[in-house]
Amino acid sequence: MELRHLRYFVAVAEELHFNRAADRLHMSQPPLSQQIKQLEDELRVPLLNRTKRHVSLTSAGVAFLAEVRKILAHIDYAVTVARDMGSGERGALRFGSIYSAIYSVMPTILRSLSKSYPNLAVDVFELTIAQQLEQLKDGKIDVGILRLPIFDDLVNTRTIFEEGLMAVVPSMHPLARQREVSLDELVDHPLILSGIGLRANFRQQTLDILSRQQKPLIIAREVAEMHTLISLVGSGLGVALVPETVSRIKIADVTYLPLSDEVPKVGVALAWHRERETPALLRLMEVVFSLDLPAQPTD
Repeated sequence: MELRHLRYFVAVAEELHFNRAADRLHMSQPPLSQQIKQLEDELRVPLLNRTKRHVSLTSAGVAFLAEVRKILAHIDYAVTVARDMGSGERGALRFGSIYSAIYSVMPTILRSLSKSYPNLAVDVFELTIAQQLEQLKDGKIDVGILRLPIFDDLVNTRTIFEEGLMAVVPSMHPLARQREVSLDELVDHPLILSGIGLRANFRQQTLDILSRQQKPLIIAREVAEMHTLISLVGSGLGVALVPETVSRIKIADVTYLPLSDEVPKVGVALAWHRERETPALLRLMEVVFSLDLPAQPTD
């Protein structure tokens, strides 16, 4: 039994007329009759009642038609799934992200991706930069959002937006009453740096900016992650410089302040393994690179 036999049978069963069924199938009537007879012989049961003027389904034919329709629908769906998977319009992606991006740009990315490719399923994981790089290379995630610079020959990056820096101070701190703060004012207080491990690049950027004031820096703490830094600021242990999107981290007892000084911006990038550009990943990249980020999340 071949798939074409099933399609031939459905056409005859729906038309209840061999000539009309043959026209629908773009074939002549005699070969169609032969194929249906071969199908009945293989099944060892008649599917059709035939007279010179009338064709009708036997009880076996009615039951067979219902099941064949299910089979053909499932096959058609399987073909669609395979084609969509091959084109990247269907599939699954594992998406790592730094903490702040989950609350800033990730909602916009996921909404746009769902609108363009509703059959692409995305699982989002909050991961540090170090974790993202490790899991990209291990194949545990397909793509990530992280801060630049990154130096890894196996990982490709492309900047999706650049953001400025802000000061974050304890809410009871004298600086918290100001509308903005200068770097000169900030360096007079104990500093908390985010700069352990792979954040050493951001740590160095922060130190380069603050050192311009030509004042001795008081380093109170150094931490690995931004949300830890914000928590320590809220505890009154110091002040800090953070990227603007980090201000989406709402922790009690901290105040975010714009800087009165011009400072270099920090790049935020999409990252992926250079040898694992799957069709689904390419679709995601197409969507992300078309967006004007960062965008405000909706409430």
